[in-house]
This record gives sequence, structure tokens and C-alpha cells, in this order.
Amino acid sequence: MKILHVITSLNKGGAENHLFRLATIQAQKKNDVKIIFFKGNSYWKKYLKKNKINSIKFSLLNNYNLIQIFIIFFKILKLIRKEKPDIVHAHLALPEILIFLVKFLYNLDFKFIVTKHLDSFILEGSYGQNKHLNGIFIEKMIFKYANHIIFISKNVKKYFSFKIKNSKNKTSIIYYGIDRFYFNYGSIINNKLKNLRDNKKQFIVLNIARHIPQKRIDLLLLGFNEFLKGNSNTKLILVGSGPDTKKLKLLSANLRITKKIIWIDYAENIKELFNISDVFCLTSEYEGLGLVLLESLYLKKPIITVKKSAMNEIIKDSYNGISLKNNFTSKDLSNCLTKLKIDKIFRNRIVKNGKTELKYKFSVEKMYNQTQQIYINS
Repeated sequence: MKILHVITSLNKGGAENHLFRLATIQAQKKNDVKIIFFKGNSYWKKYLKKNKINSIKFSLLNNYNLIQIFIIFFKILKLIRKEKPDIVHAHLALPEILIFLVKFLYNLDFKFIVTKHLDSFILEGSYGQNKHLNGIFIEKMIFKYANHIIFISKNVKKYFSFKIKNSKNKTSIIYYGIDRFYFNYGSIINNKLKNLRDNKKQFIVLNIARHIPQKRIDLLLLGFNEFLKGNSNTKLILVGSGPDTKKLKLLSANLRITKKIIWIDYAENIKELFNISDVFCLTSEYEGLGLVLLESLYLKKPIITVKKSAMNEIIKDSYNGISLKNNFTSKDLSNCLTKLKIDKIFRNRIVKNGKTELKYKFSVEKMYNQTQQIYINS
């Protein structure tokens, strides 16, 4: 089967990581796989090449450069006409629009598959902005002409289903997959990270997230501050940056907990950070899926998260993690941290259950098989 994937970039990110693993196993199963992308640092390109997957960059400086987009459109059209792929699989906004236009204007003989990685419409940016111009008309056209729409979670499907009545298209939910090779790529050892722990008994809380309102890191800081009152031998590692970074640092200063927090803008190999941490905590307002939760399950770290959106599809309270109620308090979060610190039996049980859940619900093989069936049956 000839498969052409189109995605905005090949940087490290949820959609890009997913595509790398999907394309790799597709190639291993003797499919002819190619990828078109437009921007970024081409992080996955060298690893794709090792798996004999050709990735082609049609450069785009920014999404508002209409001349470049026009040129890219005709480059994609030319390549599709030349390669005659059986499947053209679009990931993220601009690829969806471009492949829709190719299908709509030229009616070429390929199956148009879309994976919805985000719970937001094409012109919304990020979920929750509620812009007047959100692209719902474009979305309806894409839904109409696509052969199949794949959602990465029930939460993402629910978001679109609420406003787009989709009677014609078939839709499916396919979760991201993680396998034993997941952390084999780009592992740069940083010995300095080993020194983040002051002593063996220190309890370390880890959070990996962009510093944006959606992630509610302010609630994590407040809960951590409460936890510190009875647990001075502890640290919080915050990996990420964003428009809220200054505000969060000011909050930590006002709480007088700055010395207990390690701020890391970016980490190439997050596996090392998981290894030195005792618990992973994600207090987001919502998540399309939450790939970092799967990474935490894989690395056998207990998880505290919130019973909201797709996080609730991954973590079941007291089974494979702790799921806080939606309106949790600082004391609630502090109590959960305390429980994971002192209750070794509970901690070991949820970690074991998390590994089982990962194997049966979020495996790369399952992700591949479900996607391949869609390719065949659409």
C-alpha cells in the first residue's frame, strides 16, 4: 500500500511523535510510506531515513504567507499525481486544508484520511479561545470530503461531534501508541540532571507542560506549597516554558517556595527526569489526550491528574493513578502527594496496573492495526 502522510512539522511533539511511530511500523510492514512537512527543525527526519521513509520538506516561513502556501499546494498536487498514493493521511490544520483542496478541486483517486490531534477548530488556535472565526465551515467541508476521520480520544471526538453533524463520514477513535523503542531516539545523557536530587530520601514531583493557562500550573504550585508544610525534603521540577512563565515564577516567589522549584525550559531526554522523580503531576484544565501521561505510565511513575477531558480516558482513580475531582483544592492535591509518598503498596499497585493498561490500550501494534483497517475499509 502506498501511503502519503502530510503534517505541519517533524519537530518533537504529540502529533509528530505519533506520526513517527505510525509511519515506522507501516514501513516495517512493507508499506511504501512518504511524508510531506512544511516547517520546523526536522527532528524526526534522520530517524525516518534510517527506517527507509522519505520525508520531503516544502518550506513555509509562516501560515500567513499565501504565496508560499499557493506554491506548496501545487507541489503537493504534482507529487500526488506522480506517486499515485492509495492513502493521503493529513495531520493538523494546514495539511487538512491543502489535501481537502486537492481532493475537492481535482477529485484524484486516493483515500483522504484525517487524524484530529487537537480539540479545537482549524482557526481557533488552542482549545478554549472561542474565537468568532473558528473555521467551522472549513471543518464541515473537510468532514464531508474525507473518507474517514480519526480522533485521538473520545474527548476530541466529543468536541467536534457537538457542532458538526457527521452522517456521511465514518469516524473512529485511535489512541496514541507507545512501545519498548519509544525512548530510543535522541537520548542525550545529561549527567547534571542526576545532581538535582539532594539526598536519597528527597521526594521529587515532576511536571512537563507548556506554561499556558490551559495547563493550570498555578494550581500545582498552590498544592505543592501546601504539601511543603509537612514535607520540607521535597522538590518540584517544572519542565517547559511559555507566556505564563513569568507569572508562575512570581507566584512561586509570593509563596516563598522558589528555592524548592527547579525550572527547566526544555529537556531533550525526559526519561532521565522521570527516573529521578517520584511522582508525575498534571493539573491541566483539559487535554486532547495527554501523551506525557502515557510516557509516565511506561516509565513506571505514579500519576496524579484531574478527572477531566481525555485525562480521564487514561487514568482511572486508584487503579492506575490518582484522579482529582474537577474542583480540587490545594489540600486535596497535598493529600494525594502524601499518600503516594507514604503508601508504598498503593504506589506499586497503581504502577503495575498502569503498565497493564498501557500494553492493552495504548500499544503501537494496536494503533497500527486499527489504522490499517481504516485504510482498507474506507
